[in-house]
Amino acid sequence: MEPGDRGSAGRVAAARRGRRGRAVREIAGAIGRHLGVPAVSIPAEEAKGYFGFLAMFVSLDNPASSALTRKLVGWRPEHPGLLDDLGQGHYFQKKS
Repeated sequence: MEPGDRGSAGRVAAARRGRRGRAVREIAGAIGRHLGVPAVSIPAEEAKGYFGFLAMFVSLDNPASSALTRKLVGWRPEHPGLLDDLGQGHYFQKKS
C-alpha cells in the first residue's frame, strides 16, 4: 500500500503523534496539574460511580497506533502530541 492510498471502506485508523498510546493516568495527571487537583487511581469497581457509561472505555488497556493512518494516507503529524499540548496550558486559561 502506498502513502495516499485510502484503503478499503470501513477500515479503522488512529491519529496520534507518538509511537505509543498514552495511559489515562498520564492524561489525568497532566489535566490535574493544571487545575490544581490530584489525579488518583481508584479501584475498577468504583469507576462507574466516577465515569458513568464511560467507565468501560476508561478502564480498557487499548493502546492505539497511528502507523496504519500514516501508511494509508501518508499522514505526518506536525503539531504537539497530547501531553505536550496539554502541558502548554492553553486549555486551562481563564477567559476574561
